[in-house]
Amino acid sequence: MTVQPLGQPLGQPFGSRTYRGWMMAVLVAVYASSSLDRLILATLAQAMKRDLLISDLQFGLLNGVIFAALFTLGGLPIASHADRRPRVPILALAIGIWSAMTALSALAANFLQLALFRIGVSLGEAGCSPVTYSLISDQYPARQRAGAVAILGLGVPCGAMLGAVLGGWASEHASWRTAFLIAGVPGLALALLVWLTVREPPRGGADAPKADAGAAPAFAAVLRQIRAKPSYLHLMAVAAICIFCNTALNLFIPSFFIRAHGLGQFAAGKYFGVLIGIGAAIGTGGLGLLIGRIARRDPRWLGWGPAIVMGCGVPFYVLAFSVRAFDVAYPLLFVATCIGFAFLGPVVGATQNMMEPRSRASAAAVLLIAMHLVGGGLGPSFAGWASDFFAGWAFGPGYATACPAGLPAPGAPAAIADACLAASADGLRHALILSSLFFIWGALHGVAAARTIRRDMLGTDAPQQDNQLNIEAARGTA
Repeated sequence: MTVQPLGQPLGQPFGSRTYRGWMMAVLVAVYASSSLDRLILATLAQAMKRDLLISDLQFGLLNGVIFAALFTLGGLPIASHADRRPRVPILALAIGIWSAMTALSALAANFLQLALFRIGVSLGEAGCSPVTYSLISDQYPARQRAGAVAILGLGVPCGAMLGAVLGGWASEHASWRTAFLIAGVPGLALALLVWLTVREPPRGGADAPKADAGAAPAFAAVLRQIRAKPSYLHLMAVAAICIFCNTALNLFIPSFFIRAHGLGQFAAGKYFGVLIGIGAAIGTGGLGLLIGRIARRDPRWLGWGPAIVMGCGVPFYVLAFSVRAFDVAYPLLFVATCIGFAFLGPVVGATQNMMEPRSRASAAAVLLIAMHLVGGGLGPSFAGWASDFFAGWAFGPGYATACPAGLPAPGAPAAIADACLAASADGLRHALILSSLFFIWGALHGVAAARTIRRDMLGTDAPQQDNQLNIEAARGTA
């Protein structure tokens, strides 16, 4: 592997082409591991509900507020540390922590114990995105960042697909505890791989000469920079709302397949794996890259693009959760999933381009607070609450007693058991429809972001392509 010489020219990608491909592959694997450890919970839901008697609200809290609070708030000190210290060791340690805690989740005997292990997973994963975004931003120049982040984001659907299939298989043929062990242990080897093979790129080395990497500003100064950029705030809202919807929907879609369409655990996992794997990959790597490419001519498309796809996705979601035939619902849901993940590359790439090199990890942590504390924290919790509420409304008085955790009580008459199962399915159906409507709100913020995004790109009023010409002229090559 070629070693990058000292004195890397500013504004150039770091390392040889071979090394850049290797680093991107490793970081995609890191993202896949992180996504697997989170999304495997979705396909294990019904099996865990039977063993631990967890309600939909508790399950939503488990993957929502409980997970998101430390995941995002823990990211702040980690990101601040990553702006001042080598980032690769921080990332390797984070991977080791979340992988170990995932494996230990197999020992949980009740909701409280499971919640404590999930807190451990969240603390480890808090170091993932701020550090990887910062590494990517120093690896690729500004014009390539949205595309690079979109490729990085492919790890999310890949890990989610593996977690879905693994979780469904383990639930039906082994146990949900076995699934946690299989998911967590390989991450320890990945942590070692990152430590040994990923190199620290020079800060600001992929930026224009004027973007010199000086001393890292105080976190309060980073917040002032963000507050002065309206498009950053609107794109933060876009990201938060998209994550709200995606986490709410994806956590409960496997359960929806089982309750509303009668699929088995493994079948639900396989269908969900294709949905979240291929569908989300098309959205992140296909639509996301397309938006990023269009935005090279006019950066306002970094706001318009996500707005358009979010608005188009809502009817597909509503129809997919409303129709009773699985053969009709599934293709609609596949299209909707493609649309729902297109925001990631454009939003992260645009917000990183608005910040100076020494501010990017901290700025990414702020973005992640909106994405995961507000969006990821409230989305699953809201969907779980709405599912229990609508199920109780469909069943009538006495739902909590007759249907603990949405399941028939032991020894319940057949009529009561059927009523419990029907109410649980209808409750989840209405909760998912309601959750998908929030995409409309996100689309409005995307339109608003486009109004000032050219001005907010590192203080320039010119389109991004004009800024690139200025960079080339500064190098004496134009």
